[in-house]
Amino acid sequence: MDNNKNLDSESIKQKYFHILCYYNQVNQKVAALNLWGNGIQIFGNAKCVKEFNTLKEKSGLLLKDPSQVAAVAQFVFESIIDFTRIIICFENFIKGSLLINGVIVHILGDKALKAKQSKEPIFSSEVFTPSSFINLTQKNRFEIINKTLSFSQITSNPYNEVVKIPKEIIEILSFFNELRNRLHFINNLQYSSDIISKIESLISFQEKIIYPAYIKLDNHIESLR
Repeated sequence: MDNNKNLDSESIKQKYFHILCYYNQVNQKVAALNLWGNGIQIFGNAKCVKEFNTLKEKSGLLLKDPSQVAAVAQFVFESIIDFTRIIICFENFIKGSLLINGVIVHILGDKALKAKQSKEPIFSSEVFTPSSFINLTQKNRFEIINKTLSFSQITSNPYNEVVKIPKEIIEILSFFNELRNRLHFINNLQYSSDIISKIESLISFQEKIIYPAYIKLDNHIESLR
């Protein structure tokens, strides 16, 4: 069967669309660009990000005068959604970076490979060859599930050795990921100076690292067209 003909089949595209990002380097980069662009937009919609200066000012008032609780209440009400948006942005950035570096971010169906994948990155070159995309409808040990690795997995040391995000940023992300999970059961969140500082660090990373990387990749892909 002709490889391109197989990839052009609509039924194949629909069923196996999630693995086409591993077909070649261009597909990997396009998938990463989409992840990064989506993450940047979601990050910018977080209230604690787009109104950060206001949050910083009002949280300062609250620390000095507890009666000013209403000043940050609007941010507290949005905190679960905001922290989720922040995590999505960085999760997308990490997964896009892994894709560009040839790492499989989807969960592998084979038990042995899945077990290995939970501990360390598996590169697409270890799993796929050009012929892997010819007989997509045939089950094989390299079948992958339309579900990606968890946030805790991709921020673990073995995976971060590929992406190389600073340790302090990983720690901040882990903090917010844990906090957003606990916020479903608590209603006394306070935007302490520590939390404000953490948000500020993530905003800085997004502005200095993620967004410039997105623009650079976008320009690169555009030059290939």
